[in-house]
Amino acid sequence: MKSRLLIHLALIACCALAFAWLPPNADVSVLFVGTGHPDIYPDKPRMQSGIVVDVGGDRWLLDAGAGVVARMFDHKRPPGTINHIFLSHLHYDHCLDLDAVLLLWRTGGPAPKPGQPPAPRPLTLFGPDGAEKMIVDLFETAYGVDGRGRALLKIPSFKRSKIRDAGVYEGKGYKVSFREVKHAWMDCWAIKMETRKGVLVFSGDLGGPNNLKAEDNADFSEWAKGADMLIIDTLHIPPEELAKIAAKVKPKTMVFSHLTERQLPVFKHYDLSKTTALCSKEAGKVVVAEDGMELKL
Repeated sequence: MKSRLLIHLALIACCALAFAWLPPNADVSVLFVGTGHPDIYPDKPRMQSGIVVDVGGDRWLLDAGAGVVARMFDHKRPPGTINHIFLSHLHYDHCLDLDAVLLLWRTGGPAPKPGQPPAPRPLTLFGPDGAEKMIVDLFETAYGVDGRGRALLKIPSFKRSKIRDAGVYEGKGYKVSFREVKHAWMDCWAIKMETRKGVLVFSGDLGGPNNLKAEDNADFSEWAKGADMLIIDTLHIPPEELAKIAAKVKPKTMVFSHLTERQLPVFKHYDLSKTTALCSKEAGKVVVAEDGMELKL
């Protein structure tokens, strides 16, 4: 009798663990609100880096480059609805709209009661080394004359976490982990979201100018192996090297982002047509991202 009771208790515990992992029925939505880089070409303007991911009842913003805020409003994902922000690194085309996102998050929640300050929903910023200094400099100094910036830094619902110390974040039916990658001299990170709908990986920026080869980010390729959707920086690494990453990861869908609409001297190796042709041989399918494009995982 005692052994049977122990078995029942073990089964209940196993079921509890299983149901803790189950996500809501909704798909994982991936909306590209910025697919470009610092050169915003007027004939076909791509906003800088930004992706909104809806998963497990949470809304993530991956990067916040220039123009991302406007695109978020265009597609009815205003900053007041964001739960988490991930900044891959502090090149300005990945974080220039962060100040606007934060200020609009602060004011964009439910209307406060008379005489009460806004009470925005909880928000966590996962940032690279230097992110805390950047936002303190912004809101205490650059916007310090206003005073509302300083107040924002003290809001209890605004949490900040250095990515290298964040470990694994567990949401409702999904978990998030981070991987340091090599990009110029910056502290730069990739993010992985594991859900019951599949695994999403966003590379951040990879390579250039001193680490252009796939083997320079071999650890990333191993970590991303088997991703259902790999969103990858297409600007900094030559087509042949991106194809090697695709061959290692073998994603079901490989999405090219961080794109330019004209040839630039600093990126002589950039060739989107060649990249598409080579990576199509290694990935299940390839997709060239566009601002406003929405994919389901």
